[in-house]
Amino acid sequence: MSANDEKFAKILDMIRKLLAKADHANTEPAEGDAFRTKAEELMRKYRIEEEQALAVDPQTIKPELRKFFVGANGEFISPHYGVFNRLAAYCGVQCKSAWAYSDEARSHQLYGMAVGYPSDLRLLDLMYTSARMIFSERLEPSKDNDLSDQVNCYRMRSAGMERNRIANAMWGSSMKDGKAAGLVAKYYREECLARGQDPVVAGRGLNAKVYRDEYAWSFVQALGLRLRRAQEGADSTGGRIQLAGREERVAEAFYALYPDMRPQPAGAARPAPGCAKCAKRTDGTKCRDHRPRAWTKADEAHARRSQTPQARAARVAGRNAAADVQLDGITPAKRVDRYTAEEREDTRQIWAAIEGK
Repeated sequence: MSANDEKFAKILDMIRKLLAKADHANTEPAEGDAFRTKAEELMRKYRIEEEQALAVDPQTIKPELRKFFVGANGEFISPHYGVFNRLAAYCGVQCKSAWAYSDEARSHQLYGMAVGYPSDLRLLDLMYTSARMIFSERLEPSKDNDLSDQVNCYRMRSAGMERNRIANAMWGSSMKDGKAAGLVAKYYREECLARGQDPVVAGRGLNAKVYRDEYAWSFVQALGLRLRRAQEGADSTGGRIQLAGREERVAEAFYALYPDMRPQPAGAARPAPGCAKCAKRTDGTKCRDHRPRAWTKADEAHARRSQTPQARAARVAGRNAAADVQLDGITPAKRVDRYTAEEREDTRQIWAAIEGK
């Protein structure tokens, strides 16, 4: 490992600790903002040092291509890519999606083709690995034996899981066990009452697909907002730092690999990549397969469902779930009455770093 790699590893470890403290259950909001801001400042500091090395020898470091696994084709593949896309933008990385068939998995799998500087790609790897794992767990929560039945039922029902599925996960009940499904609804209501929330999805009539779609995309949007706030926090304390040409160099490396992704001048016709029918058309229009899809009755029905109380509740639940995410690869911390000795020592070290001691 080079001296530069060792230095980045130390910075990455400090960023990991800062994000862990920012999202710890015992961390006050003001402290959390300070930790996230410091993490953003450390990211910037390393990028500035990297830019200084490039100024001396532009060939020292170049943007690279890296392939990230996003997931197998399934219900939530688009929101999963949404998480990856937002983290890539946060890390200063350009990306596009790509499908490939896996003989081992016997299914099509989605990948993120990311172009950026090595330090930014490593940071993206750290953050996305953790976020993808937690995002999946939030969408399909399993029973946690350390939590009460009320809290477990609340977590699963808030993710849009059907009552019969929850009862089966909780007690191994038959999928047709009405009594167990009723107990799920009872426990869910009790936990909502304890949290001061309206039990919108307690009973029957839950459109699971609409609810879970709203939940997932709300999660993605809330995560993007959280990342933007971290950047704005660093901007407000240290001023916006412009690394001249860095974004453009990454973009040019990306477009060199994927010329079809380069933005076209306003008004220019852009046929679908690889479509011979579109390429033959001389009037600038697209073939039938690539024309904008007309608004249908099904679209209208989905739009109406997205405005129901249950859909609105799903968006709130998704935002709450995103607020609990730790982007450091560590299992979300459970609330305790006081810090442990180890946590106190970590806190002292982090605040010493923030104060420059």
